[in-house]
Amino acid sequence: MYWIKLYKDLRIGKLSALILAGGSGTRMGSGIPKQHLTLLSIPVIVHTLLAFENTPSVFEIILAIRPGEEALYEEYKKTYGITKLKRFVYGGQTRTESAFAAMEACDPSADYIAVHDGARCLVTPEIIEKVAFAAVRHRAASAACPVTDTVVLVENGMTQTENQPDRANLMALSTPQIFQADLYRAISYTAKQDNFAGTDDTSLAHHCGFSCRTVDVGYQNLKITTKEDLPRAEIILKGRKNQ
Repeated sequence: MYWIKLYKDLRIGKLSALILAGGSGTRMGSGIPKQHLTLLSIPVIVHTLLAFENTPSVFEIILAIRPGEEALYEEYKKTYGITKLKRFVYGGQTRTESAFAAMEACDPSADYIAVHDGARCLVTPEIIEKVAFAAVRHRAASAACPVTDTVVLVENGMTQTENQPDRANLMALSTPQIFQADLYRAISYTAKQDNFAGTDDTSLAHHCGFSCRTVDVGYQNLKITTKEDLPRAEIILKGRKNQ
């Protein structure tokens, strides 16, 4: 656990994890919110919660959920031994609103705050600690992976001939995204004041003039979005079990 050792040596203090699980998952077409679908007989969201539960630096988990799901999550806590899940909040109309509600519920003594999409269930303690280590050094960090496809600018359905991005400079951001706690509170309150709804939390930082360190965590940190993602995720999980 090389990253975990380095992380402890830096004495980060307390890491509060905000996990966003209030979406409806309409793109799945299953009628069941994607966070409650199962992978290898375990709910998607439980895979996510267990990764943070088993991360030494995480001292609490705040979960943004759909109204009426409290009893279900209490059952998950009991069945799977999730002791760090401390509080529930209700997800808002946007991702930014959900994260803001979770941020306001986290312990004021937190030194760092991690924000993670609940459906990104292949995250591991090693990934979380790796991003956290970068956040200690740079105040803000995001999981990411290099872009392998050619990305082009399009107008009216036609590729443009100028100002095309260089793939070597492109990264696809994911979560967790981890911030020094006071910085995260500042960018969150500024976004709320400006009525700015970013696509993720790094966009809130960019809105305030801060950049984030990208951390290459590879291509296995998938997010369950469509039904095609489920078999891919199961293959990865089975492969990990066989290692």
